[in-house]
Amino acid sequence: HRRPPYLVAWSNKRQEFEACELEIKEHTGAVRAVAYFPDGTRLASASDDGTIKIIDMVSGEVVLELQGHEGEVKSVAVCRYSKDGKDCVRLVSGGADKTVRVWDAKTGKCEQVMRGHGEAVRCVAVAPDGKSVVSGSEDTTLRLWSLETGVAIGSPVTVHSGRVWSVSWSPDGKQIASGSGDG
Repeated sequence: HRRPPYLVAWSNKRQEFEACELEIKEHTGAVRAVAYFPDGTRLASASDDGTIKIIDMVSGEVVLELQGHEGEVKSVAVCRYSKDGKDCVRLVSGGADKTVRVWDAKTGKCEQVMRGHGEAVRCVAVAPDGKSVVSGSEDTTLRLWSLETGVAIGSPVTVHSGRVWSVSWSPDGKQIASGSGDG
């Protein structure tokens, strides 16, 4: 008997994980990625059911559901940015449909769709300055994208021979690390 897919939020108040504080059973497919909002009050979850859900971490309620990827959503990242002098939050996601998508976290509107990978996008990470995103794909490439224009920056990076599973920026934004199934 298989349990339904769900998210679990754990407390780490004393440097050890305590009892589960919140279970969220809103997705109908496996949850592939989660990311907290900068203020810690909400969480974004990406799922094989093709949705991203934004969850209030106090009530456990889904406050927004984002739909747009065709197929599974494999990754999600949350970042702050400035728009017309206001501090805003957006989401970046990658999916089985080979796209990277940028979402307004307040309205749920998809603002940009970035195409260029030949296979599913497995991972995304936003630069510390919030101006660009790196994506890693099953096509073995990394791509860098401008979040201001939605356009790829340079050519695909082909340093791996296997699927790219993870990406991360250094805190100063000068380096990108990636993990792959190179073997």
